[in-house]
Amino acid sequence: LEQVVAARPEDFVRFVNMMLNDVIFCLDDAILKLQEIRSTETIMADPAQWDKVNGEQKKEKEEELDRNYGAAHWGLQSGTEMLKMMKMLTHHVLSPFLRPELAERVAAMLQYLLKEIAGPKCVALKVLKPDKCNFKPKELLAFVIEIFMNLSKDEAFALAVIRDERSYSADVLAKVERLLRQHGLKEADFCDSFHAYVSTLSELNKDRMDLDANTEDAPEEFMDPILSELMRDPVLLPTSNNVMDRSAIMRHLLSDETDPFNRQRLTPDMLVPQVELKARIEAFLAGKRLEMSNASLASAGDTSMEAA
Repeated sequence: LEQVVAARPEDFVRFVNMMLNDVIFCLDDAILKLQEIRSTETIMADPAQWDKVNGEQKKEKEEELDRNYGAAHWGLQSGTEMLKMMKMLTHHVLSPFLRPELAERVAAMLQYLLKEIAGPKCVALKVLKPDKCNFKPKELLAFVIEIFMNLSKDEAFALAVIRDERSYSADVLAKVERLLRQHGLKEADFCDSFHAYVSTLSELNKDRMDLDANTEDAPEEFMDPILSELMRDPVLLPTSNNVMDRSAIMRHLLSDETDPFNRQRLTPDMLVPQVELKARIEAFLAGKRLEMSNASLASAGDTSMEAA
């Protein structure tokens, strides 16, 4: 597998991107169907509500319930099979999953699934006949967390995880650890490693939030024009003379090889690294980190003097 990836890296990245699309499509649809099943079964279980539904509507709801069970079964079965493949692949190779154009998508997908399975709204997925739709939340959780920890071997994954502000949650990850231990889904050593990694993520996220707050005065030319985020690896789009962060434009080019500003043909090999701009951004960030470090030392000194 390593030889295949090394021989055709771009093809493998496109394969991983398509696999992510399929996993998201299948499991997201299955989760929506489980929520609909839960809603219908809740109404049917309440005589006061169910008696208000006339005969024709009852038949329609029962048929819809059966269709939703079938759709959820297909989505869960297909999605779980792809997660199994992803678990196997990430056990052997990490680099394609952590390319700039894919890392944040991978992290977002895994954290979305963890949030749905173990988050505060997970009760919305509890249905009366989980076997009928092949819903095995413990097995699903184990697959997702194995992929998560396979990728944790590369520090690029940690940065991708904490940048996912929509789904990253220290509370959800702590609950996942409790579930892993409580249900014996993973051995103690694995759980200990997961606990240590969650702690590392929490510390990195605090540093990221502090740095983000300190870089709000970044020059406009340092910002990606589409995402409005500080660029890390700026590249020139020669077809429109706009500058974007490499990770952002590469994500776009995976599915559409055109310049997002004028729809002219654009391919990855046409991107021009902006070396001087990147150096200035790095110097800006280094200066901000130094300011934060000095402020932290000064604060610690004041605290020591007060204690004395």
